[in-house]
Amino acid sequence: MARWWSPACSLDEVRQECLPAQPAADAAHPFLAWVDDQAIGYIQSYLVAMGTSTWWPDEVGPGVVGLDGLIGSAAHIGRGWGAALVSQFRDRLLLDERIHEIRVDPHPQNAAARGCYRKVGFEEVVPIITPDGPAVLMIYRRQRPA
Repeated sequence: MARWWSPACSLDEVRQECLPAQPAADAAHPFLAWVDDQAIGYIQSYLVAMGTSTWWPDEVGPGVVGLDGLIGSAAHIGRGWGAALVSQFRDRLLLDERIHEIRVDPHPQNAAARGCYRKVGFEEVVPIITPDGPAVLMIYRRQRPA
């Protein structure tokens, strides 16, 4: 992950940002991905409307969720685990009928992440600049029955 987003931060900085003593109502919902009793990845979701207004290029209402994920185990990268993790998590999020859109924002040069998201139905919308730097806004929209 440090390859795409800099500056790299220490474990203490990650703990301070991601593990608040008392989670806020707008906090991310974090999960670890496990395979054979080994944590291989991380994924989180959050309500986009509860985030900072400088993150997304448009105004977003309720029902839009942001997703961040990674496969942290080098032995599991490039083997389909990312697509499996994202698709299962996407399906879990969509059990909530209020959610109609899921957003991700991989680094423009992270071809593996962009390919993973496209593989599970996300569409590339527009290049954006986030507080973390350049990204590509990708969106998955709930399929409504015809």
